[in-house]
Amino acid sequence: PNFYTFDTPKGEVNLKDLLLKNYLGVIIPYDKILYIINHREGYSKAEVQEAIWYYTMGSGSYDTDTSNYIDLVNAAEAYGNGYKPSCGEKTIIFAIIRAAEETPSMKPLEDGDPFIIEVPVYDKDCVDP
Repeated sequence: PNFYTFDTPKGEVNLKDLLLKNYLGVIIPYDKILYIINHREGYSKAEVQEAIWYYTMGSGSYDTDTSNYIDLVNAAEAYGNGYKPSCGEKTIIFAIIRAAEETPSMKPLEDGDPFIIEVPVYDKDCVDP
């Protein structure tokens, strides 16, 4: 399997470009995405997802179901530069699935879309989780 290249709406890209640049070729500002993840209280799952897509896909590269996502984007623009989650907040890790068997949308061993998993930030100075 060709695990390090992906066929995407922006064409075939390698894993590094997939994770670093959005569909418009702009570097993804993960500090702002981390800000959104840690300041999303009061927003729906769809609003949070669309705010993240704003950065990972690029504005205009996806259809929105809501308009409130832009409030999260505006907050990330105002406060997210250089944002780093502190102890007890959340950070992200990347995951990419590979189909174990045929599904309606995937063949065996076909790579799926990458996604993020949220995990709490803890270090030696934090209280045990």
